Amino acid sequence: MGLLRVPLAFQDAVSHHTYIVVELIKGELFQKVIHQFVPQQDHTFTTLTTQQFPLSIHSGRYSCGKSIFIILSNTALTDSVYKMMLSGDTSAITNCGQFVNIQLDGMFLRRPISVCDYDGETLTIVYKVVGKGTEVMSKMTPGQELDILTGLGNGYDLTLSGNKPVLLGGGVGVPPMYNLAKKLIGQGKKVSVILGFNTASEVVYEEEFKALGCSVTVTTVDGSHGTKGFVTDALPENYTYFYTCGPEP
Repeated sequence: MGLLRVPLAFQDAVSHHTYIVVELIKGELFQKVIHQFVPQQDHTFTTLTTQQFPLSIHSGRYSCGKSIFIILSNTALTDSVYKMMLSGDTSAITNCGQFVNIQLDGMFLRRPISVCDYDGETLTIVYKVVGKGTEVMSKMTPGQELDILTGLGNGYDLTLSGNKPVLLGGGVGVPPMYNLAKKLIGQGKKVSVILGFNTASEVVYEEEFKALGCSVTVTTVDGSHGTKGFVTDALPENYTYFYTCGPEP
C-alpha cells in the first residue's frame, strides 16, 4: 500500500478518451500510473503506462523531496489565518514561490500550501482556514509531526526583476511574496510591496515586509486600512518588473 495517491483526470482533445493519472509513493519510489477509461468495455480502466522514479526527482529547476517535519509553533495572525513554523529537511526547496503538500491523518488528498519563508532547517507557512484540512492544521500544537512533500513548483525568476521590482500580493497570496522580497533585498534591489486585503482585520505581514526594508503599501477593498481599492490601484508609475500572487481583482 502506498503512502500517497493523487488522482488526476483529463480528456484528450482529439480522441476524447478519458485518462486517469495516479501518483503513488511506495517505499523509496515515486510511481506514476496512467489509466485509460474505456466506457464501451463495461466502464473498466486499462493501464497504459507505469513509470517509477526515485523519491527525490530532479528535472531542470524542479526537485521534489519528502520529509517528516516537526511543528515548532502554530499561531493565529487573524481570526482565520495562521502562521506555522516547522523544523525539517528543506533541501528540496530551491526557489521562492514554491509550495509544499501536507499529508493529514484521515484525509485522502494532501493540502498544498505556499512557502512563506525557509532556511536550511526551518519552513514557515501561512495558511487560511477554508475547509476541514486547514481547520485540522489550525488546531495542531508544537511537537506534532507532519509528512510533507517539498520543493514543488518552479517559483519566481529573480533574473527578470531589474532594480525596482514591485511585488503584488492579495490575501493568502501575500505569504509567498515574503521570501521573494527577502531574496531581492539581499541582491540590493529597491523592492516595493503592495498588499491587498478585503478589510483591516485581514491584514497580515505588513510590519514583516517593512522590517526587510521594503517600501510597503496596503490596500483594502473597504478602505478601512491604507489605500481604498485593489493592489492594482496602488501601482507606482516607475518599476522594472512586477511579481504577483493572489486572486484577480
